Amino acid sequence: ESYSMPAFAAELASLLQAIGVERAHIGGVSMGGLVSAQFAVDYPEMCESVLLCDTTCGNAAGEGPDRDWERTLVTGI
Repeated sequence: ESYSMPAFAAELASLLQAIGVERAHIGGVSMGGLVSAQFAVDYPEMCESVLLCDTTCGNAAGEGPDRDWERTLVTGI
């Protein structure tokens, strides 16, 4: 639980609030993209824009062709 995307997004929100940033351009690469995507969902009012690079949408759980491909990437990496 301590290491989850919602926890990381909450930490980012806390950091931005602590330094007085109300809205920001949020971006992330790879795992940072997952954190940025979660942040955008959980704190849309704090996002001026969002940029995701070389990241995944976290579809490895469940069934279906998109999830099969994502699981292949996760397993392969």
